[in-house]
Amino acid sequence: MTRLHSEDELEEEDHGQPQVVDLGDEVDDTFSVLKSEISRKILIELYEEPCTSSDVADRVDTSLQNTNYHLDRLCEANLVKVVDTQYSAKRREMKIYAPSSSVLTFVLGPDESVQQCRQAIDRVDQE
Repeated sequence: MTRLHSEDELEEEDHGQPQVVDLGDEVDDTFSVLKSEISRKILIELYEEPCTSSDVADRVDTSLQNTNYHLDRLCEANLVKVVDTQYSAKRREMKIYAPSSSVLTFVLGPDESVQQCRQAIDRVDQE
């Protein structure tokens, strides 16, 4: 089982419920996006703190164009979502991105084990 999360997880209302992905789900998009080192770095940064694409670009040391490409792919794979907007000094609307879930867990096993894992994560999340 692999967990991607920050040490200081954001509020549940900002991230939604924990997400459990098993091989029975449609994981091709998820794995395709996460095989990119830049996408993984972006996701980790967003778990640290929701922010704009330009802030993410600065943090992961890549271009804004490259960051936007990876953010689009992360959004399409339901790993990231837009949680708010803010305005720049030039009065341009900027999207604030955050992870779609409070915890992302990959599970491989029989259906019964996957269901037990989902239930266990739900119990921990409710505490």
